[in-house]
Amino acid sequence: MTRQTFWKFWLFTLLAKLVISAWLPLFSDETYYWVWSHHLQLSYYDHPPFIAWLIWLGHFLEPFGNMVRWPSVIFAHFSLWFWYILLKGQLAENKMKAWLGLALLTPLTGMGSIILTPDLPLIFFWSLALLAMDRAMNSKDLKWYLLLGAALGLGFCSKYHAVLFVPFLFIWIALHNLWRQVKWKYVPLTIGVGLLFCAPVLIWNFQNDWISFRFQLDHGLGSVWKPKYTWRYFYGQAALLFPPVIYWAIKTRKLKQMSWLPVFSWGPLLFFLFTSFKGKVEANWPSITYPSIIVLALVGCNSIRWARWTIATWLAALLLVCSHIAYPWLPYDHTRLKTYELVQYKTFAKIAESYRPFYSHTFQLASKIWYESKTPTYKLKGTSRQDFYDYQPESVPTEKHYFYATNKWYQLPEWAQKAGHKIINKFPIDKDHVLFEVKAP
Repeated sequence: MTRQTFWKFWLFTLLAKLVISAWLPLFSDETYYWVWSHHLQLSYYDHPPFIAWLIWLGHFLEPFGNMVRWPSVIFAHFSLWFWYILLKGQLAENKMKAWLGLALLTPLTGMGSIILTPDLPLIFFWSLALLAMDRAMNSKDLKWYLLLGAALGLGFCSKYHAVLFVPFLFIWIALHNLWRQVKWKYVPLTIGVGLLFCAPVLIWNFQNDWISFRFQLDHGLGSVWKPKYTWRYFYGQAALLFPPVIYWAIKTRKLKQMSWLPVFSWGPLLFFLFTSFKGKVEANWPSITYPSIIVLALVGCNSIRWARWTIATWLAALLLVCSHIAYPWLPYDHTRLKTYELVQYKTFAKIAESYRPFYSHTFQLASKIWYESKTPTYKLKGTSRQDFYDYQPESVPTEKHYFYATNKWYQLPEWAQKAGHKIINKFPIDKDHVLFEVKAP
């Protein structure tokens, strides 16, 4: 594939992403990161800050649909360029086209690439780090060692999973005995640049008793194991990657070029398989491995017919999902679909307009109402799991009279009860939620 052909395809698919992202309502987690972008910090309790920084760039687009996504979508789309550079000359043109089709339509790197999550910048910097690593090991040029450090540092500012790159790098070097290919005098510079670019996260955590690091370690490894965690991880990744991709990736054995592909393809999948025996693994966590495992599958196959069928399947699925979002028609309980999240809080938003000051019991509800109404809305401190809102002074009401939306079997948080806050009235919202009218002393 020529560079000109690639850029034409790149631009066409970018325009398609921009149209869809402007039309698609924001999911609750996206609005949560949007709230972060209106409270810029060096880092945050739940995640590093890069996604908030990207969303901040789109604030001037907020009056136009959901175009606040655009800077993030454009930024993430450039990761395809890094892979084009890596794969040019390594894959035949038909396989290069198949890789682009699969990367653009596989859920986590396709539809997921227009959803505002920390995975967007992580995949960008992970891909850039692979390019820099490949070139550093072959050219021994200082600039690639510096770029590798910068990519890993900024990747760490995107999501903590970026740290996994380092052990996988050493595993690859050890497996192929490449120690002599490393320009060791440049490695301290790589480390120094990496630490410099991830300094915002390190500084913030140092100032806040390392709470973000501790939260993420507990989130990923601190649960009591349940068999369903591992089973769901297995079938979830099989469904998202798709069986033909997995089959052909397994069939690929030794590689003459890009010998790092197996380690960086299977490594993250195996790592999160291990953590599934320690706690729940979210489906998107191994997304960093998807671009490389698709390459691995294409290298190992003789025919790409399976890739064409896979692309057609994911394209049909994308059209089906978009049509259901536009006009719900699937004969399935819509409340159990992820797309329900786009509409489930409409009732709450209308209530919040009439009952102020309004507080919610989750960060998702507070953020969704805030984004839709552009009126600051907070989670009541101490409700649901700990998050960004619990560290905001506005999450503790200063008013003598306020309203609190929560699950019908919940009450006021312990601190509010001890402070003498009393529920003086309650109104049902739906079968599972209630609105409390609360009086403070």
